[in-house]
Amino acid sequence: MSLGAMLNMRLVRPAAVVDIKGLAELAAVAPAAEQIRVGALALQAAALAAVSGDLSAVAEMRAAFGRRGRTMVRLLAGIPGVHVLEPQGAFYAFPNLAGYLGRTIRGVTPTSTVELCGVLLDQAKVALVPGEAFDAPGYARMSFALGDDDLGEGCQRIADLLAEAV
Repeated sequence: MSLGAMLNMRLVRPAAVVDIKGLAELAAVAPAAEQIRVGALALQAAALAAVSGDLSAVAEMRAAFGRRGRTMVRLLAGIPGVHVLEPQGAFYAFPNLAGYLGRTIRGVTPTSTVELCGVLLDQAKVALVPGEAFDAPGYARMSFALGDDDLGEGCQRIADLLAEAV
């Protein structure tokens, strides 16, 4: 069974267990409150099922995210002028791209990471979140919650485009 199927089963199966007897009468009186209660019960049941079952898939996912994070850091650190620290949590890298601000890339001279991320999106077709969104101008947030091949291709597109900077 695939991981997606297991997660779907864990999230869907507990909802069927929730006792909804008598909810119709209550729903007629307070429909919004009842929807919230039923939703909360279903979420609690799903959470319980998720943590009480086989957690081997979680270990596999942690290993995959760890590997992808190390790979992204290695690929980004290989781009001249890009500095990045090893992520300590979540699934994001936060490279410093300030060395490319004020440099011309394909006729555009970005002066902020908002503008640089726009160039990367338009020209390399890679989406980054500008550091200004986190009060960190010069940086960008990049997710490594994607497949290994896509991660490698995205980092290579960034490297190729930034290599054109003058």
